[in-house]
Formats: sequence, structure tokens, C-alpha cells
Amino acid sequence: MKKLLLTTLITVGLGLSAQGAFAEAPEVLPANSGGVNFTGSVNDTTCKINGADGGNIQTVKLSPVSALVLQGAGKTAGDREFSIELSDCQATVGPVKTKASLDFKNDSNVDANGFLKNNATTGDAAGEVVLQLLQFDNTPINITTGWDSYTKDKDKFAIQDGKATLRYKVRYYATGNATAGAVQSRVNYTLAYE
Repeated sequence: MKKLLLTTLITVGLGLSAQGAFAEAPEVLPANSGGVNFTGSVNDTTCKINGADGGNIQTVKLSPVSALVLQGAGKTAGDREFSIELSDCQATVGPVKTKASLDFKNDSNVDANGFLKNNATTGDAAGEVVLQLLQFDNTPINITTGWDSYTKDKDKFAIQDGKATLRYKVRYYATGNATAGAVQSRVNYTLAYE
């Protein structure tokens, strides 16, 4: 299984390579001379992410729901399908990759139970509500358990003719008796190939 962290990994990799390159004592050149340092990396598979908002970011708008349907921990509402469209998928090294999925990142947007935190501003935020990610077959995703735990073979999407559509769901999830307000969150991911 190979994973590719898009822009972030490339940036970090370049930064680390550059640190090593510049950690050595600089070569002294005559005043009328100069030099150029080059750094980079080669990945074994890359797909272009076609986000609806342009580039690799997209926004999924959930329909409003009444706080009344979210009274009590574990209540859910507002299931919404979303997809990540990939194109220009090609193996640059090694065997051709035939499946792709998302490896959701367990970062500051994720709570201890694997839900997406409500990051809406405090005064306007809905209370006792988080977001829950699901596989397309409605199996809940607990981000804290890691990709290997929540991604089974059925959750991997075929890459055909250099394209793939990765389909998931998201919904409101009550952690108690919900109160009205805004819900905003974000999930970061890397593409996982097989």
C-alpha cells in the first residue's frame, strides 16, 4: 500500500531536502559568479484531485436539520453523500495502481472519538453536535483508528482509464442534547493507492 500526501508532503520534503543541502558550509564563489540549488522528489503514483471549489479543496453543504431530531447522544441526521473525483492517475514507477481511497488525517479537526469537531465560531456554534464520516455503505469511520482499521477492500474505489470517483457520506452526530447554531468542520486526507 502506497500513500501520497499531496502538497503538504511535497512542501515538507522539499524543505527537509533544502535544509540538508544548505546545512553544509556554503561554497565561496567569486563576486561575479553564482549558483542555483535544486531539490525535488519523485512519487510512484499521482492522481489529480478535481475539487468542486477548484484544486484539491471542496466544500460540502449539509442541509439544515432541527435540533429536535438531535436530542440525545448518538442521534444522527442529515446524511449527505459527497465524492472526490480523481483524474490523470498514472503509475510512474512500479506496477499500475488499480484502487484508491482516502486516508483521513487524525489532526486538530478530529475529536478523541474520531468525529469531526464543530469549528464554527463560539457565539454562533451549534452545541453538542459534531460531524460523522461514513463509508458509502453507511459504515461509520472512526478516524482515530487509522486507515487500515476503517478501510476494507469494499471501501476502495477502482481506477479505470486514469480516473476514479471516491464516494463517502457525512452527517450530523449529537454528543448530547443539541442546540441550534452553525456547524463547520474540515477533514484533511491523503490519497491511498493499491
